[in-house]
Amino acid sequence: MVADRDSHRIFSGLILFILGYEWLVSGADKILSGGFVAGLQQQLSDALSNMQYGFYGYVVKTYLVPNSELVGYVVEMSELALGVMFFILAVFAIRGKMNAALYRLALGTGIVAAIISLNLFFYRGGSFFVSLAKPYEEGIPIDFFLVLANIAVVVWSYRALLAKPKLYLVGQGKATHNKYRNRHVNKGAALK
Repeated sequence: MVADRDSHRIFSGLILFILGYEWLVSGADKILSGGFVAGLQQQLSDALSNMQYGFYGYVVKTYLVPNSELVGYVVEMSELALGVMFFILAVFAIRGKMNAALYRLALGTGIVAAIISLNLFFYRGGSFFVSLAKPYEEGIPIDFFLVLANIAVVVWSYRALLAKPKLYLVGQGKATHNKYRNRHVNKGAALK
């Protein structure tokens, strides 16, 4: 049983670390290139003619192109923030120190990351099922795989929250919590 918990803890932390690395590198690439925000409007406009998903072309044309500068800054900062949050979650998961607050953070981080990943998948196109027209491409595009990985984080954190983990204060552990609980339970029993 202990080995199962340890392997689960390490595997969860490793997945969170990989996602953190992906988001952090993606955000850093955009910021350090110096031209992402300035070139985003042209990039989006050029891509409109080849959009595989028509509804997404409408979203790009109507909302993203006119607001490309704001969208560019939001994308850069969001990707960096997601990377940092996934790294923080990975450290706590590997150490076995996840609590309700951290699972809530994982839930929110996973949802935002899945939405951004889905946006990228629609932008680049690709099939999420069998594509007879493109037999030389991968079965599942990496962008869609990233959507699935982020959804897995959402499911993992949601299931953990359903199990009602204790919400300890910073610096408190289970031993401190139990000592506090026992002290108050014993006082109540002494009053009877």
